[in-house]
Amino acid sequence: MNVYDFASFGGFILIISFLLALDLGVFHKDDHVVTFKESLTWTCVWVAVAMLFGGLIYFFGEYIHGVDSIDQLIDINKRHGHGLKIDPQQGIDVALHLYRKALTLEYFSGYVIEEMLSVDNIFVMIMIFMSFGVDKKYYHRVLFWGIIGAIVLRFSFIFLCSSGKTRRRKSTRRIILSSGSPPSTSVWTRPTRAMISSSAMRGNYT
Repeated sequence: MNVYDFASFGGFILIISFLLALDLGVFHKDDHVVTFKESLTWTCVWVAVAMLFGGLIYFFGEYIHGVDSIDQLIDINKRHGHGLKIDPQQGIDVALHLYRKALTLEYFSGYVIEEMLSVDNIFVMIMIFMSFGVDKKYYHRVLFWGIIGAIVLRFSFIFLCSSGKTRRRKSTRRIILSSGSPPSTSVWTRPTRAMISSSAMRGNYT
């Protein structure tokens, strides 16, 4: 990760933290029963914020990684697996437009999928609230902290899995480099031969 990656990620976290603090500390400071009209209004507000963020990606998506050259864009495309067919002869402007469109499509695809998956959560939350006898005026506060907990756990699992995959890749490279032979020989063939020899000695190998 470069400076632009850290800045983009850090800025995103700050914006989300600010919006969450604004929601709980200002707009819903006092616990009350949320009506259908109020719920629908806030749903439209947050969807509009998401659409605005998608628009920013469409027009300024290259600033996420600080892309300023065609070679850097090709490297980012390969590193992040966007699968774009970038032709250096077409120029940086055409390539950036293609890159912005791809980022926007990825963002809105993820957003729509998350919205669809969140529908079933509504029924689960209602069952939990009814089972524990939560007063309706506390629904928003309980739901808010539940979402915060889900975000923290999701980020933790993502980082742990990512670091685990990185360590496994490094371990695999060490095994391959230290053996001086292809993985099929150093990792699989030798243990297989040992198992066959052991089975033959026990009279179980035919």
